[in-house]
Amino acid sequence: VSTQSTGKKKMQNQGEQATRESKKSQNFLQILKSKPLKNLLFQFLRNFLVGSTLKTLLNLIGLLLSKKKKFKFTQTIDARFGLFLASYFGVSKVVLLLLKAIRAKEDKWSFVGAGTASGLTLYILPASFQTTYAYYFFVRGAEFYLRALEMRGKLPQWLVKLGSQADVITMCLSASQILGGFLFAPESIPKDYYNFLVKFSIPDTRKINALCNHFKQEPFNLEELQGIAHDHQLKLSSFFDPQTNQPNLCRMYHPGLSCSNYFFSFLRSEIKISMALYAPIHGAYGFIILIKKLIARFKSRRNQSNQSNQSNQPNQPNRDSLIIEILKIFYRSFANTLVSAIFLTSYCATALKTVCFILNYAPLSLQKMHILRILLAMPGLALFLEHKPRRLELALYCLPRALESLWKELVQKKKITDFSKFELILFCIGSAFMSYCHHVEPGSIKPIFETALAWLHLRKSNLQSSQSSQSLQSPQSSQT
Repeated sequence: VSTQSTGKKKMQNQGEQATRESKKSQNFLQILKSKPLKNLLFQFLRNFLVGSTLKTLLNLIGLLLSKKKKFKFTQTIDARFGLFLASYFGVSKVVLLLLKAIRAKEDKWSFVGAGTASGLTLYILPASFQTTYAYYFFVRGAEFYLRALEMRGKLPQWLVKLGSQADVITMCLSASQILGGFLFAPESIPKDYYNFLVKFSIPDTRKINALCNHFKQEPFNLEELQGIAHDHQLKLSSFFDPQTNQPNLCRMYHPGLSCSNYFFSFLRSEIKISMALYAPIHGAYGFIILIKKLIARFKSRRNQSNQSNQSNQPNQPNRDSLIIEILKIFYRSFANTLVSAIFLTSYCATALKTVCFILNYAPLSLQKMHILRILLAMPGLALFLEHKPRRLELALYCLPRALESLWKELVQKKKITDFSKFELILFCIGSAFMSYCHHVEPGSIKPIFETALAWLHLRKSNLQSSQSSQSLQSPQSSQT
């Protein structure tokens, strides 16, 4: 009897294994014949063309704004970004299909695995872009995941309450690291961003080096000081206090002007540069809104004409309303440009005023590098001048650069050991967060990002569920 029962169990086990294997083979064959796999080639080609065209246009705009007289159009063509974009979403779809065939189900771990695998496409990008994309994806993915945890009620209450001012806190911490690295560890700042800070703060690296030497308590470079004095037609002795024979950096910092006069003159000159910087950005955004309104207007008029024949009399109010809409868009673009220019000007001017304040009023024992780095968090308070919807975006724009600067500075000081795969790990983590939130918690992603991800994934957007989920959030916790 026992041998018969064991034999029956073995037969049952073998039968169950056979049915499982047959189901897996059937699932695999169904996936091979499925529509997503057939659309994979179309998705790859479309994303490749979109990425290549977008990057080429951005390169062309950059060259036009740089005012170079002669350049070749072939210099603007960039197909590597298109290959990266196509491979990123292509690998994600392939891995999802394979995991569904192997595991016979599709859950959150499948999406996490697909996002992690697609992160390996980082190496397609040029080496100069890999660091920037790695930190940006990590910050964005962490933002979406924190929102998902908040929606599920898994964040501590103190963190939820703190989330209402998370944008300003993030901006202050980022300002402390970026401006501190700009003065004391310029190698930790990316070269293009360092040139941007030089243009909008102190357009003379010799003055930056003198400030750095002072706060690090290192000897000055007399040749650079003599060059500054020669450029301003001054003597080198004018940079030193005649009573104490100590260097007066404010005289070198803004020769011929007091701190207050220099502050207001800097505001006047900086607001013009900031307006020129933000005018194309907000102008392009306003142009996109205008195009969308014109398309919607054309569709509505076409639907009305199909329903009933209209006379020509109501056309004049329509033209008047169109002119009013154009004027509103122009006004909003100009107002947004002015507000953003005031923010950037105040941000840079506050940083310069902070340096003057500590040089004039702080004793020499407090004129040290770590004290100044703490005070350089104050320029981040200028974020209150911006509109509330744009505060978090500006803070998240600065945070990846602050994290990159912090990591490089710690590596330079040999506080931590560097390893070559760190950026790849960051990118894979951020990609896994994005894939999980996009498929499992779509309400945690902003509608514009969710729509873009759905379009690139070649699937319908889950925008309605995203908006309904966001409507359940309290206004205090919407910025976490």
